[in-house]
Amino acid sequence: MKMSPYGGLLKKIIPLKLINKVTDEYYNTDKMFTGIVGSCCRLRPADADNILAFSNEYVNKAASLSDEDKEKIRRLLKKPPRLSGIWILIRKLSGNKGNPNINTPRPA
Repeated sequence: MKMSPYGGLLKKIIPLKLINKVTDEYYNTDKMFTGIVGSCCRLRPADADNILAFSNEYVNKAASLSDEDKEKIRRLLKKPPRLSGIWILIRKLSGNKGNPNINTPRPA
């Protein structure tokens, strides 16, 4: 597997603890699930209540989630999940505005 050509440079500039904080989401079920839900809520704020309701219902019925994961996710879904400070910083530095990249028609 080829690493990013900037990996060595980034490790010298950005502490590994901060890099791990960003990538940690991909290795923990509760953080990944709430990250996806948070993105949906952020990109479609008018639908946030419906997204949270659907997500909680999905978590409650999911046979593939452990009871521990379900409890962690339910705690995190009491309100729309927000981006962490490190994610916000990375998004600002990269110029990523977080706008929807698709145009979904709304029912009349």
